[in-house]
Amino acid sequence: MHNLAQRRGVSASEPGVSSSNSVGNLIDKFFYEVYASAVNNGVLNKLAASDTVILLVSGLSAFFDFKVRRIPNWLIASGLLCGIALNAIQGSNHLLNSMLGFLVGIAVLMLPFALGWIGAGDVKFFGVIGALLGVSWLPRVFFYSALTAGMIALVYLVAGLASFTRLKAFWVDIKTATISMGHVLPDPVYVRSKENGGSVPWGVAFAAGTIIAYYADPSGHWAGF
Repeated sequence: MHNLAQRRGVSASEPGVSSSNSVGNLIDKFFYEVYASAVNNGVLNKLAASDTVILLVSGLSAFFDFKVRRIPNWLIASGLLCGIALNAIQGSNHLLNSMLGFLVGIAVLMLPFALGWIGAGDVKFFGVIGALLGVSWLPRVFFYSALTAGMIALVYLVAGLASFTRLKAFWVDIKTATISMGHVLPDPVYVRSKENGGSVPWGVAFAAGTIIAYYADPSGHWAGF
């Protein structure tokens, strides 16, 4: 088998080859073997596939939520299946983490959904994010999503698309649901957005939170966790 130096047309025993070139050859060989190992093991293909799915599902969900205030079920189902499949090929631990991410993502948003603060599509989308990234990513994703939602709400207030009376309506929703023991719940968020406008598109916020948490702050340095 020819070594790396010979493949590049330089003999390791050839006079005039400096020690710096030898070090450079060793570095080249190291990175070549790392790259070859990654290709042979399919790691690069998995990363490329997962990134494609994450960006595509997030982008389309944000688009549909902003445009029609609904996230279609075919997109949710596709994202869920891709998330489970991509994690399953990495082992049983990743698969379990993915399934827990989906279940926890939905469970933590059931109360806001019941109170009409968030749509069913948004809840399912957050579950899909958990399936794609794993349950451990959800706190940071939600943190950045909440910040994004707050900025969107502020823009709505400044632009006159929403008013502080919505805060009073939220309080009335809580009291009504509590007093009726959950028998009387507010209208779904997409209904109220058509009637009054100005509701925060949480699908957009979740998409932005996912991109920021997973790509801009993967170590949690900015978020602090």
